[in-house]
Amino acid sequence: MHFFNPATIMKLVEVVKTDLTNEQTTNIIIELAKQMNKTPVICKDSPGFIVNRVARPFILNLYDW
Repeated sequence: MHFFNPATIMKLVEVVKTDLTNEQTTNIIIELAKQMNKTPVICKDSPGFIVNRVARPFILNLYDW
């Protein structure tokens, strides 16, 4: 699980799933996040976090001189 800062306020939680993660483990983590009133998002194990990967092209475009 990856919590965004500040974790007490931010609702989004990444649930990182690898090829070795079994489905039951993923489901338990998703339910745990929901019990914590968080919004779980499943992502593959890769460098960076979802928000960074999604926002990077947008941010780079803003600074495209």
